[in-house]
Amino acid sequence: MKLLSKEMDSGFQICGQSFYSNHDSGKWCIFLSPEDVDEVWSKVTAACLDGRLVAAMGSTKGQREHLRLDTHVICVFNENWDNIAEVNQVRDTLLELGITQEMKYKRDLNTFRGHDIFEYETVNAR
Repeated sequence: MKLLSKEMDSGFQICGQSFYSNHDSGKWCIFLSPEDVDEVWSKVTAACLDGRLVAAMGSTKGQREHLRLDTHVICVFNENWDNIAEVNQVRDTLLELGITQEMKYKRDLNTFRGHDIFEYETVNAR
Protein backbone atom coordinates (compact mmCIF):
# COMPACT_ATOMS: atom_id res chain seq x y z
CA MET A 1 0.00 0.00 0.00
CA LYS A 2 1.37 3.40 -0.94
CA LEU A 3 0.63 6.00 1.73
CA LEU A 4 0.38 9.65 0.91
CA SER A 5 0.36 12.63 3.22
CA LYS A 6 1.45 15.81 1.53
CA GLU A 7 0.25 19.14 0.26
CA MET A 8 -0.74 19.08 -3.39
CA ASP A 9 -0.53 21.95 -5.90
CA SER A 10 -4.34 22.01 -5.96
CA GLY A 11 -4.39 23.40 -2.42
CA PHE A 12 -5.46 20.14 -0.82
CA GLN A 13 -3.66 17.71 1.45
CA ILE A 14 -4.19 13.98 0.90
CA CYS A 15 -3.50 10.88 2.96
CA GLY A 16 -4.19 7.19 2.67
CA GLN A 17 -3.82 4.61 -0.04
CA SER A 18 -3.32 5.50 -3.66
CA PHE A 19 -6.96 6.32 -4.29
CA TYR A 20 -8.70 7.68 -7.34
CA SER A 21 -12.29 8.77 -7.07
CA ASN A 22 -14.62 7.39 -9.70
CA HIS A 23 -18.34 6.99 -10.37
CA ASP A 24 -18.58 4.33 -7.63
CA SER A 25 -16.77 6.18 -4.84
CA GLY A 26 -18.11 8.73 -2.40
CA LYS A 27 -17.02 10.85 0.53
CA TRP A 28 -18.02 12.19 3.91
CA CYS A 29 -17.37 15.94 3.88
CA ILE A 30 -16.53 17.42 7.28
CA PHE A 31 -16.93 21.19 7.50
CA LEU A 32 -14.53 22.79 9.97
CA SER A 33 -13.49 26.12 11.39
CA PRO A 34 -9.83 27.11 11.03
CA GLU A 35 -9.48 26.47 14.79
CA ASP A 36 -10.64 22.83 14.49
CA VAL A 37 -9.10 21.71 11.20
CA ASP A 38 -5.62 20.72 12.43
CA GLU A 39 -6.93 18.55 15.28
CA VAL A 40 -9.44 16.76 13.04
CA TRP A 41 -6.90 16.34 10.22
CA SER A 42 -4.49 14.68 12.69
CA LYS A 43 -7.18 12.20 13.72
CA VAL A 44 -8.17 11.44 10.12
CA THR A 45 -4.59 10.96 8.91
CA ALA A 46 -3.82 8.63 11.82
CA ALA A 47 -6.88 6.54 10.91
CA CYS A 48 -5.77 6.46 7.25
CA LEU A 49 -2.27 5.38 8.19
CA ASP A 50 -3.49 2.56 10.44
CA GLY A 51 -5.97 1.30 7.84
CA ARG A 52 -9.25 2.31 9.47
CA LEU A 53 -9.96 4.77 6.64
CA VAL A 54 -9.10 4.43 2.94
CA ALA A 55 -8.20 7.99 1.96
CA ALA A 56 -8.84 11.62 2.83
CA MET A 57 -8.28 15.02 1.34
CA GLY A 58 -8.41 18.37 3.11
CA SER A 59 -8.35 22.00 2.08
CA THR A 60 -5.31 24.03 3.04
CA LYS A 61 -5.15 27.46 4.64
CA GLY A 62 -3.87 28.94 1.38
CA GLN A 63 -6.79 27.57 -0.60
CA ARG A 64 -9.33 28.71 1.98
CA GLU A 65 -7.88 32.22 2.00
CA HIS A 66 -7.57 32.37 -1.80
CA LEU A 67 -11.26 31.44 -2.18
CA ARG A 68 -12.22 33.70 0.74
CA LEU A 69 -13.98 30.88 2.59
CA ASP A 70 -14.72 30.83 6.31
CA THR A 71 -14.41 27.06 6.67
CA HIS A 72 -12.17 24.16 5.71
CA VAL A 73 -13.42 20.84 4.39
CA ILE A 74 -11.96 17.39 4.92
CA CYS A 75 -13.30 14.71 2.58
CA VAL A 76 -13.01 11.10 3.76
CA PHE A 77 -13.52 8.66 0.89
CA ASN A 78 -14.99 5.21 0.53
CA GLU A 79 -14.86 2.99 -2.53
CA ASN A 80 -18.56 2.28 -3.16
CA TRP A 81 -21.37 4.72 -2.38
CA ASP A 82 -23.91 1.97 -3.10
CA ASN A 83 -22.53 -0.15 -0.23
CA ILE A 84 -24.45 1.33 2.70
CA ALA A 85 -22.51 -0.75 5.24
CA GLU A 86 -19.25 0.73 3.91
CA VAL A 87 -20.66 4.27 3.97
CA ASN A 88 -21.84 3.76 7.56
CA GLN A 89 -18.52 2.20 8.60
CA VAL A 90 -16.63 5.31 7.51
CA ARG A 91 -19.12 7.55 9.35
CA ASP A 92 -18.91 5.37 12.47
CA THR A 93 -15.11 5.51 12.39
CA LEU A 94 -15.21 9.30 12.21
CA LEU A 95 -17.61 9.42 15.16
CA GLU A 96 -15.39 6.99 17.12
CA LEU A 97 -12.48 9.36 16.49
CA GLY A 98 -14.49 12.02 18.33
CA ILE A 99 -15.32 14.06 15.25
CA THR A 100 -18.55 15.83 16.15
CA GLN A 101 -18.69 18.53 13.49
CA GLU A 102 -21.30 18.55 10.74
CA MET A 103 -20.70 15.87 8.10
CA LYS A 104 -22.42 15.37 4.75
CA TYR A 105 -22.06 12.44 2.36
CA LYS A 106 -21.69 13.01 -1.36
CA ARG A 107 -21.34 10.54 -4.22
CA ASP A 108 -18.37 11.37 -6.45
CA LEU A 109 -20.72 10.82 -9.38
CA ASN A 110 -22.55 13.99 -8.29
CA THR A 111 -19.26 15.85 -8.03
CA PHE A 112 -18.29 14.81 -11.57
CA ARG A 113 -21.67 15.99 -12.85
CA GLY A 114 -21.34 19.33 -11.05
CA HIS A 115 -24.29 18.62 -8.74
CA ASP A 116 -24.06 19.87 -5.17
CA ILE A 117 -26.26 17.08 -3.80
CA PHE A 118 -25.61 15.34 -0.50
CA GLU A 119 -27.16 11.93 0.24
CA TYR A 120 -26.74 11.80 4.03
CA GLU A 121 -26.07 14.23 6.86
CA THR A 122 -25.09 13.97 10.49
CA VAL A 123 -26.21 16.52 13.03
CA ASN A 124 -23.57 18.67 14.67
CA ALA A 125 -23.01 16.85 17.96
CA ARG A 126 -21.39 19.75 19.78
